Formats: sequence, structure tokens, C-alpha cells
Amino acid sequence: MAPAPPLPDSHLRIKAAMAKTAENEQRFRELAELLPETVYEMDTSGHFGYVNAKGRNSSDTVGLISRPGRMPWT
Repeated sequence: MAPAPPLPDSHLRIKAAMAKTAENEQRFRELAELLPETVYEMDTSGHFGYVNAKGRNSSDTVGLISRPGRMPWT
């Protein structure tokens, strides 16, 4: 059985999916910034990729997120 030919509008579908993903990421960040609790994303090396406003302004996390390198618990 021969493979199906590529869809002529596949690049448009990819562009639309990428735009929707970007829109969803922006909505998530806007929501996360408004939450009254700390929200963060950390990689497996212990580096913060994202910290919301509550976390950036919290006395509990200010020293940790401003310190470069690995976090003490990693």
C-alpha cells in the first residue's frame, strides 16, 4: 500500500497549530501571574524557567530565584 500523499495545506495546519500553542501559552502565563500562590517551572537541573509574580515577590523564594546555578534541594 502506497503512503498517502502529503496534504497540500499541511503547512497551513502547522502554522495554525503553532499560533494556537503560542496563544495558549500566553493565556497560561497571564493566568499564572494573577494567582495568589507561587507558580514555577523548574528543569531537572534545578534551574527556574518561570516564576510568577507571587513567587518573584515572596520573601521565601527571592533568595532562591536570584541565586544562579543549582537550587539547594537538587
